[in-house]
Amino acid sequence: MLQNPRIAFRVPELKACEFEKNDLGQPRPWAGNFATVYRAKHPCGKSIAVRIFSRGVPEQRERYEVVADYLSDHTPQSLVSFEYHEEGIRCAYDGKMYPMLTMEWVRGSTLFNWLDGKCKADDRSAIRPMPRKWVELIEDLSKYRIAHGDLQHGNVIVLGCGDLKLVDYDCMCVPDLLGQRNLEIGVKPYQHPERNGDTPLSMQIDNFSALFIFVALLALAVDPSLWTLYVVQASYDKLLFRHEDFADRGTSRLYSDLVRSSNRLVRRLTKALFDLHDAKFDDVPPLRDLLQAHRSLKLHRVTPSPVNQLLEESPPEPSGATESCQHAERDIVSDVEQLDVAISDGVMTLRWKWPPNIDACCVAMRSDCFPSGPTDARANVQLLGRFQYDHQGGFRFRVAAHGGLYVTVYSAARAEDAWQYSAGNSPDCRKVVRLHAYRRIAYRVLPRSPLALLRRDADYKLVITPDAPTQLPELLLVVKENGLPLHPGNGTLVARIQPGYPCSPDQPLVVPFRLADPPRHWQARLFAADESESQWTELVREQ
Repeated sequence: MLQNPRIAFRVPELKACEFEKNDLGQPRPWAGNFATVYRAKHPCGKSIAVRIFSRGVPEQRERYEVVADYLSDHTPQSLVSFEYHEEGIRCAYDGKMYPMLTMEWVRGSTLFNWLDGKCKADDRSAIRPMPRKWVELIEDLSKYRIAHGDLQHGNVIVLGCGDLKLVDYDCMCVPDLLGQRNLEIGVKPYQHPERNGDTPLSMQIDNFSALFIFVALLALAVDPSLWTLYVVQASYDKLLFRHEDFADRGTSRLYSDLVRSSNRLVRRLTKALFDLHDAKFDDVPPLRDLLQAHRSLKLHRVTPSPVNQLLEESPPEPSGATESCQHAERDIVSDVEQLDVAISDGVMTLRWKWPPNIDACCVAMRSDCFPSGPTDARANVQLLGRFQYDHQGGFRFRVAAHGGLYVTVYSAARAEDAWQYSAGNSPDCRKVVRLHAYRRIAYRVLPRSPLALLRRDADYKLVITPDAPTQLPELLLVVKENGLPLHPGNGTLVARIQPGYPCSPDQPLVVPFRLADPPRHWQARLFAADESESQWTELVREQ
């Protein structure tokens, strides 16, 4: 069908295009998990990427609608805006029209191919800016509240000018998709081992893969010969690190080489990468936080550092420092250890092991993600001294009846009339606190009487049944014609349940509502009004 664009496409721009062909004279495909991409050339000279869905995944198509709508108003420089066409291409088998995407064709090389050429040529001047550009790309996504979801060498394109672009948005998360299940789990070993099909979409989903790629880029910028040793000679198709390296760092030659690197940042972040691989998925911090923590021995001050400062090499080490980097350091504010949480009668008590010579600690808490630091404006931050801690038997804080908190405890030391804080990156000083056991809430929408379906003004009822006695969070019931709503704004709000209603398996909550002039085909979906509630509550629609 692609050989006859005038018949295949409904998009006028594509009807005049010619498609790049392979040696057999057929349109050349680039196959992915959910879709196949073709390169179309317009008579005006511009190239267009045409992405055609290869699998029947309606949910994926609906998500692309959400992503396209968001990117139309929020497009970072590292992304390419695209158009979603609901009836874009005609199928040769049944003659029906199916969805597709069109976007600008990105001219460049994949990060893997680019590194292959530059490392083999020992072109250090070209590789050296890459770690900084990668951090800027991740910062750009964060600023626009976007997570790519599948950061790996094949989805990063290096343009002729050296800038970076991301392609393949199948796993992308934007604010309206928070809490939805991820349809792909990304390419291993770029992803954290705890990520699976049940991992909800979040703004933290890129944290591990962003660090993985950064450490690889930084290591290659310092020593391009690593590419020949661990990729070319090993016939490996990814950026340096293998699953086997993470499985047993003690026998990993790559790990041994990197922790002996002449570059202090390579040594530290290699260890951090392996430590966080073994930590919980929720404990992996954003890349910027790690860079701020590791860029100098004094760790980060309360003022944020520009990207170029974050990547500055630390001062030269004194002569006599050991290869294994186990020399004495000064002015370090160590993280607390053995953070423990107990909740009783609505009061949360935190206890931890204090580092030597530390007389104050800062407790920072957020409900949506770990605090970015001790001065995070969106966090509840409290400073307490050792006397207060000992007197109370720990840090005590009254909490809500449900939901959860991300807690980080920072050691604090006074230096030159300013507070200096620990990094707060160790798993021992961070906790995800579930204030209520993870709950499953089932719901059904039923007619209030057998006659309701026969009337145009139909009366219905929403029946909510939790798996255990609980107080409900604020809930929104949304109805959509010809499809299931993806988010609260993707349909019509027909009922709102205020927070605090008691509910149990034996006493479900019944909420009546009316649909005036209901459409012939419609579906209803229940959403939590607070996006962070999805971390603790599963809403299950029963037929």
